[in-house]
Amino acid sequence: MTSSRPQSWPALLAAGLTTLLWASAFVSIRSAGESYSPGALALGRLLTGSLLLLGLLALTRTGWPPRAAWPGIACAGVLSAAPRSWAPPQPRPDAPPSWAWCCAWWRP
Repeated sequence: MTSSRPQSWPALLAAGLTTLLWASAFVSIRSAGESYSPGALALGRLLTGSLLLLGLLALTRTGWPPRAAWPGIACAGVLSAAPRSWAPPQPRPDAPPSWAWCCAWWRP
């Protein structure tokens, strides 16, 4: 049975390349984790993504979003990053199990 929709090869190629690069990122992060701190790895990933997006922006010449969209973009960025910073710290390993939740917040 044949489909009446035309195949979109560029979209399939983009999806395959994205999947391949995303899957290989875990291997790269695991090997780089021995040499770099988690903060340096996160900064490197964000800078790499930002530079690639700026390059894509320059190639497509689409321009910046309208000024009216900037507050919504900033709000989405804050709301997506804030829950990660609210996560409670891990309990200290030397604390008894019944006090682990309390001692996670207090550091002598």
